[in-house]
Amino acid sequence: MASGPEHVEINQAMLKTGAMLQRLARDKSETGRSALVEAVINLPLSSNDDLKVREKDLVFEILSDLVHETEMSVRATISARLCEMTDAPPDLIRFLANDEIEIAHPILSKSRVLEDKDLIAIIESRTIEHQLSIAIRQKVGATVSAALVKEKNTNVIECLLENSGAEITPVTMQRLVNLSEHESRFRGPIVHRHDLGEALAQRMFAWVSGALRDVLVQDWSFSAELVDTLLKKASLQDSAMLRNRPQSPTVKMAKELAKRGLLSPQTLLRVLRSGDVSLFVAILQLMTELPESFVRRLVHDKIGMGLAVLCKSCSMSREVFGAVFALTRADGDPLKVSYRNVLEYYENISDEKVAELIDFWRNHSNLSELWELHLDLDDSN
Repeated sequence: MASGPEHVEINQAMLKTGAMLQRLARDKSETGRSALVEAVINLPLSSNDDLKVREKDLVFEILSDLVHETEMSVRATISARLCEMTDAPPDLIRFLANDEIEIAHPILSKSRVLEDKDLIAIIESRTIEHQLSIAIRQKVGATVSAALVKEKNTNVIECLLENSGAEITPVTMQRLVNLSEHESRFRGPIVHRHDLGEALAQRMFAWVSGALRDVLVQDWSFSAELVDTLLKKASLQDSAMLRNRPQSPTVKMAKELAKRGLLSPQTLLRVLRSGDVSLFVAILQLMTELPESFVRRLVHDKIGMGLAVLCKSCSMSREVFGAVFALTRADGDPLKVSYRNVLEYYENISDEKVAELIDFWRNHSNLSELWELHLDLDDSN
């Protein structure tokens, strides 16, 4: 380590620098703040030779005093200078990491001085923004990932899942898979992670989209027999969920009309003219015995071909269907071309083809994917 006259000169220079920084810190004017920020930016912190190491220690000492006295802009500058330094004082780094997020973010997202226990303490005591900054670190340890998941913030968890440098244990992954059943935002990031595990991949098969199922089949080499088994299981789960779901007042009203024998094309038209689209969908669902969400999609589809199939399966006349189609358009006044095309389609599609499509929809193994898989009506004439 350097010593002698040169070392003494460095110490004296740094003492002068320290006194200058302290003087600027006491100056609360805009000019004083700007000068202090510039002085911090220009502090010698980049060299690694022995002489500079001793000099750097003195700089750190000065900065440790400054962070307790200065305002946010200066602390933010100090944070930006220290965030990627592996030899920065741990106490100073911890202080900055617990500061306001504008100051803490560079430290939380980049500093390797922080240990997992430091990060967990911040996760448990600071804001969601602090958690997000930790979730995007280049490497996130397993215990830190578990602490982030435990907080149950959707944005933080999604950010963590998209971070390939985040280590996630099987126990934490199982918790995330459980959450994904009701939180669709988690599904894609989970499916694309290498640490999902085959057992959990099979479990997720029941509630992810067709595109994500293709990813699972490819990544985990599911056999055709297994895929068939998983699809049947998913269908049973969907059916059970629909049966157990609490009935809305609209569904109850539709069932009451059914008990009275009032489900008919004319009832559908009257309900729609009253403006009750939800009741219209509920009645159409009972008449077609198709999933409510699927019926709703066809009702609101701009083209109207699927709605035509539903209505024709209910023995609706061409005139009544024309009125239904017009009333279900967003503005109540369909374009003449669309109106003419869908009425022509309605006239030309055979009862046999309608029955074939309705039967296919009812018996499809994946109710949630009917929309993506079936609506090819061009060859139905």
